[in-house]
Amino acid sequence: MEFSYIRNKIRCYKKDLLLKILYEQLRYAQLNKTLTFPVWDVLTLAKWTYLYAEEKCPYKTPHKEDFVILMDYMKELNGTLYVRYLKGLPMRDSLFVIGYQQFYLQKYVYTDTFHRQLALYTTITSKHNTSDKFKQLTRLTIEDFILFNLVMWLYINSNKIDPKNIFFDGFIWEDMIDILCQIAIKEKVLSYINLLTLNPSGYTDHINNYKRGIKDNDLQYYEVSFFTMYPFQFLDNKLQVIHRNVFDYVCNYYIYDFLKANDPSFTEHFGRRMEKYVELGLTEAKCQYISENDLRKIVSNPNSENI
Repeated sequence: MEFSYIRNKIRCYKKDLLLKILYEQLRYAQLNKTLTFPVWDVLTLAKWTYLYAEEKCPYKTPHKEDFVILMDYMKELNGTLYVRYLKGLPMRDSLFVIGYQQFYLQKYVYTDTFHRQLALYTTITSKHNTSDKFKQLTRLTIEDFILFNLVMWLYINSNKIDPKNIFFDGFIWEDMIDILCQIAIKEKVLSYINLLTLNPSGYTDHINNYKRGIKDNDLQYYEVSFFTMYPFQFLDNKLQVIHRNVFDYVCNYYIYDFLKANDPSFTEHFGRRMEKYVELGLTEAKCQYISENDLRKIVSNPNSENI
């Protein structure tokens, strides 16, 4: 199986109808706890649908049977790519590639996830004003963004709290928007929603400008999905979460990924910020440690009593 074959099959379908089928299957998968499902395959199919499916009729109307066929194609493609790229690699390297493809969808969100984000990006002072840069680019403070993520995460995972009485169907309804508007002004809420929603008219630019995207069509099968930057989709006049696992990744890494992609000076200063973060944690835990400067002194003086 070759990428070009799947691409040509996708070109037979009307774009919005195929996306609807893909999103329906993603919603079904995340709501069915007993189902083992290769989410990364569907995310890749959704990306290729945006890029290659047709906008207008007359084209083939996709059904669930077509989804099953496309998933079989992806399974065959997986086998082809394994032989082509991974079979000759050492086991460690092949597992690394597969881990890159899948493990980002297994990131958990804990109660302290949001506290750690606040501590890392707002409590620690640095020459690089991360908060100001983020606000300049998004019209949101980092505190606003983290608060909205927390509330949205609770909403998306509400059925886990009370599965008998609460049901999350994958959509973000007006009641959720109203809740956000009660804790912040409407302009901020709209900025948050717009930031995380794939623009239907600008998806090509979003995909092509995604910094972690892979240009080689075959190897795109192994990439981290660009949906980690756009976890909300607007289709059929309804706003939906493409998958709750994608949003879990957003809660953990969106600020870092966004600033790294949009601020050339961020990475250098983030390294120093991370060092301070670790230092604060060690100090609070009352752990003994040697600073980098002290370690340099010890290494440069082999007769030091501190060795």
